[in-house]
Amino acid sequence: MIYKAPCVAFGMLSGLLLCFYASFHQKLILLAVIAVLILLSLKMLSGMIKKCTFVILVFALISVVYNIVFTAVNIDSLTSMTGEAVPISGIVTDCKDSDSSSVTVKGDIGGVHGKINIYIRDSSISPGDTVSMTATVKQIENTALFNARDYYYSNGVFVTASSPSDITVTKASGLNAVYGFIRSFRDRITTKLCQYAGLEEGRFLSGMLAGRSSELPSDISLAANRSGIGHILVVSGIHVAILSMFIEKLMRILGVHRFITFALAEGTMVLFCIFSGMRSSAVRALIMMSIYYISKLIMREYDSLAALSTCVIIMLAVNPYIAANSSFLLSIAGVLGVGTAAPAVIAEFNVKSRLAKSVITAMSASVCSLPVCLFMFDEISIVSAITNTIVVPFCTAALCLCMIFAIFGGPNILSFLVKLAGLTVSGVMQICRRISSLSFTYMPIKFSFIAPIVFTLFIIAVLILLMTKNTRKFILTCFGIWCSTAVMVFAAYAVDTDKTHIRILTYDSGYLCVVSQNSDCIVIDSEGSRHKDFEKIIREEGMSNTSAVILLDNGTAEYTGYMNTSVKPDKMIFSDADNAYGVDAELLTLTDGTTIDAFGVEITYCGDKCISIKAAYDLLMISSEALPTAEAENYIVTVGGLTVIRCDDKVILSKNGLDISVNSSDIGEIVNGVM
Repeated sequence: MIYKAPCVAFGMLSGLLLCFYASFHQKLILLAVIAVLILLSLKMLSGMIKKCTFVILVFALISVVYNIVFTAVNIDSLTSMTGEAVPISGIVTDCKDSDSSSVTVKGDIGGVHGKINIYIRDSSISPGDTVSMTATVKQIENTALFNARDYYYSNGVFVTASSPSDITVTKASGLNAVYGFIRSFRDRITTKLCQYAGLEEGRFLSGMLAGRSSELPSDISLAANRSGIGHILVVSGIHVAILSMFIEKLMRILGVHRFITFALAEGTMVLFCIFSGMRSSAVRALIMMSIYYISKLIMREYDSLAALSTCVIIMLAVNPYIAANSSFLLSIAGVLGVGTAAPAVIAEFNVKSRLAKSVITAMSASVCSLPVCLFMFDEISIVSAITNTIVVPFCTAALCLCMIFAIFGGPNILSFLVKLAGLTVSGVMQICRRISSLSFTYMPIKFSFIAPIVFTLFIIAVLILLMTKNTRKFILTCFGIWCSTAVMVFAAYAVDTDKTHIRILTYDSGYLCVVSQNSDCIVIDSEGSRHKDFEKIIREEGMSNTSAVILLDNGTAEYTGYMNTSVKPDKMIFSDADNAYGVDAELLTLTDGTTIDAFGVEITYCGDKCISIKAAYDLLMISSEALPTAEAENYIVTVGGLTVIRCDDKVILSKNGLDISVNSSDIGEIVNGVM
């Protein structure tokens, strides 16, 4: 008897994940390859392995066809409207207030049903409202540091819009009013959490309870991720499980009938999913817990792996592009580790100790999550198994206190619960900060060759499990892969030690240059407003210290954002330090010809937003306003929406948005890094 549901889910997930990154022609090639593999499996394999392989490949084939049809009917129809002003009407599902206020609308978009993100500043619009307007549709495109397409597509949003006009808002009524009330209730509760627990602690609690982790200071978010407990800051399955189990036990104590208990548990989980913003991990938990309660209701045995597989199939059928959603994939990996791998390890090795079981459970979740982390994130935590065993229980306790506070409507009389939760997470944050300050506790994933190797090994391990059902071999293989990954990353870093790297990002009006060695760096920002992109580079390169930030233009107030990054600079160097405001750091003023020696290279300010970087006998000049002198053999100029790159008499013209990386000893190879 093969694992039918897991094989179907694995085939669908594999096919749709490959399709996410493939063009139309590549999808056709993929169809042909899978068809050939199906024929080969029928002829060359036998027994259970043949059945398992056949099911996986057939559903991978079906998934590719489904992706092609879904893309043509939904995405292509929407993106074909790019640049056009089209009528949009529907229900507001979300409102975001950030640098650019936006709303997400689900409904009719120029005659096509779908979801769209609209950039609009209108404080009168709330979730649950019905809106109609005319707006200009824009196709979603990735930038050098933000994979916007990956983010929006995996969340079911396939186009954005701007310049709205003729806006009509109808306030929510009926079920939409309930939806709007829940979302406004969430805002009120999270405000009270900050009020009673303190700003930092309240935002940490808001991240755990309602998934509002975007407002958390970047240094705390980075510390949590490097410590391996970043998952607690997004609403995951554990939140839904805790809440539903609490309702079930309460109803059992009160002697309520099991059918009423089922209805109350289901209703509570649905309300919490809305409260948390309908995150994919919460929806996944809702489906799995629903299967769990239904199995109890009809007196059937609950199978975690079968429930997870059913959940994956349902969610992929609704939106095939969710296959690349990091929250969705991490949720699957975590459940696979906790619900399937950990019990198998405990049973296989007859583990009795409660502490050992906790460590095995945390380790299983970390191992199963490794392939997802390698592809989706910039760092992986080495100590996640330890911190999840020791620290997460405190977070869970704080979460339960906040849930009780929210369930009763957030009355002032229960504010002591929030204060106690705040004290708990305050200790957790201090532990995370301490752990993240130790460089050996996390590994930045900046070596591109590692991820494909590890991912391929894990696919082989999963196939072995599905085909042979040999749990011991699967467990040992996964543990070996995890250890091998650590060895590969540390070896790659050992080879890379003491090498100076230059990374350049180009924009329509300027550039960002980061010169780094090991975990230290110097930043040159021609506009003074690229601190968010630098924050991304910190994570990708594993930076733990910033020696200086050199700002060639401090005419914008955004330069103060560098002091709020997770790795605050030791020095701030301005083109005009006399006009620098709001910066609590050592300020220095640039003058023409100012030279800074760093990491074996000389960085010289040449005026007019131009710098030169000299390494040995090579000279690289970077400018955003005028061409460097003709004497420079290598230069990069960003102006008027174009990037001009000259290297060894070769000239390349390209649109801005490039991310160029080069070793200081190979400046003459910079063209090859772009082609």
